[in-house]
Amino acid sequence: MEFSDNCTITLQIPAWRPGRYELQNYAKHITHFRAVDEGSNNLLWQKTERNLWQIEKGKGAKAIVNYSYYASQMDAGGSWLDDSQLYINPINCLMYAACWEHKPHKLSLSLPEGYKIACGLEEIASHTLISDNYFHLADSPMMASKYIQHHFFEVKQIPFSIWIQGDCNPDWGKIESDFRKFIACQLTVFGSFPERQYHFLIQILPYPHFHGVEHRNSTLITLGPAKDFAKEEFYNKLLGIACHELFHTWNICKIRPVEMLPYNLSKETYFPTGFVVEGITTYYGDVLLMRAAVWNLDTFFKSLDENIQRHFSNPARHRVSLAQASLDLWVDGYQQTHPDRKISIYDKGAIAALVLDLEIRRMTENRKSLDDVMRALWNNFGQKNIGYSIVDFVQICELEVGGSLTGYFEDCIFGTTPLERILAKGLDYIGCVLHLQHPADMIVWKYGLKLAKQAGKWVIEGLEPGSPAEKTLTLRDEIVSINGYTQREDWQQLYDKQMLSVSIIRIGIPLVKNLLADGGNYFPRYSVRRNKCNTEAQANNLRLWSGM
Repeated sequence: MEFSDNCTITLQIPAWRPGRYELQNYAKHITHFRAVDEGSNNLLWQKTERNLWQIEKGKGAKAIVNYSYYASQMDAGGSWLDDSQLYINPINCLMYAACWEHKPHKLSLSLPEGYKIACGLEEIASHTLISDNYFHLADSPMMASKYIQHHFFEVKQIPFSIWIQGDCNPDWGKIESDFRKFIACQLTVFGSFPERQYHFLIQILPYPHFHGVEHRNSTLITLGPAKDFAKEEFYNKLLGIACHELFHTWNICKIRPVEMLPYNLSKETYFPTGFVVEGITTYYGDVLLMRAAVWNLDTFFKSLDENIQRHFSNPARHRVSLAQASLDLWVDGYQQTHPDRKISIYDKGAIAALVLDLEIRRMTENRKSLDDVMRALWNNFGQKNIGYSIVDFVQICELEVGGSLTGYFEDCIFGTTPLERILAKGLDYIGCVLHLQHPADMIVWKYGLKLAKQAGKWVIEGLEPGSPAEKTLTLRDEIVSINGYTQREDWQQLYDKQMLSVSIIRIGIPLVKNLLADGGNYFPRYSVRRNKCNTEAQANNLRLWSGM
């Protein structure tokens, strides 16, 4: 980095990155910071905050800044260096100076011979990239390697590139065909594309992994294990995450909450519309694959079932609203916390998006849908570079239906009303039902505790609020025996018992606790199924909604 004006320079590493609404600590990876003038004479500098460096230099002298960054995080939001590739998320490791952040930036990479660069930035010379400004640079991840596989195609004269780094043999014909279909479907929803070109950057890893991050004209996706690449389940995950991240090209990269326009990368940015940013995107990432005939109805329902099960198994759903959950991301991020603490804006957000889509269709007799809401957001806010508020979103939804949606927003967005009946009512409009069944494990459904095996021991990992287990046991208790039995398969034989004597170890202390069955059905399994006795109207609603 070189600077030639101003006498005091303040450099900063971002405090967070778009697409991950929690504070980061990128500065912990920075070492060997040094600032010199053109004659290689050291300049005075000091670190004034955890992610701020201040450099003093003589008037008119040029400052050259060098530092090392430890790139060892292999996921869709990190940076990585090994003997086969360089993978950079610039927002992790490239400092910026506030007074220059809106000027064009040039990035030159020193790479081995034969390395190709996969990136959404323009390559103006060999291994030299240019961006409109720092924000453009920070939002442009890149992979560089000899081994990157590349496939190019166009949809409606828009160039698309798929770059894959990893040990796999892509069926490019099938991949292109399926990607073309869901890309065309998204273009139909919005009517135009925000960028001149788009890049799917995909890391296929040797171990199980699933992560994706959206960017201005690209996405970085990390998936594994590579040995499963040719399997249908793995491929459906790739399609699902690719469709999800592409939808973000409109929904957050351009259609942005007012609190985030422009981005302030120096501190937290609280916004209540995470259900729009991530929930609606999660819904569309799946439903558009079905509409594009890439997935069938059963594949869509399988993915929806996973969202439903995660949300309905989360006890915090009775205490935390979707609007609150957006703000609370900045409290403890995406990490597991105690069971009453948080809900997912992805899981509940996707369910709420489905409910809203079906409610709009019902109220307008299928003349309108959530597509119209998203298109209005794009036309009135995204394309005009205007941020939308939660009030704007409510008003657009009600304008499209021509009536009030107060009940929906009070129950699904601002409140904690259980969604079972609300979802079941929406599904009935398309002739589907929310099916409920007991878990196979008696310990789970009768007493309300979930167990996980850790180092050969059964440990409590989940407790249903109000259940017999929740009243006497604690997360991370180790189960030693139940009614004298030490093997889990023997515990199932205690089905007819109304009371269990449970021997546990809690923080090293042996205890005995009694569980008294109360007739409850805890941690039920949910799934969406088609009703075998659909009316003609329901069948037509299903066809219009699903596109099938």
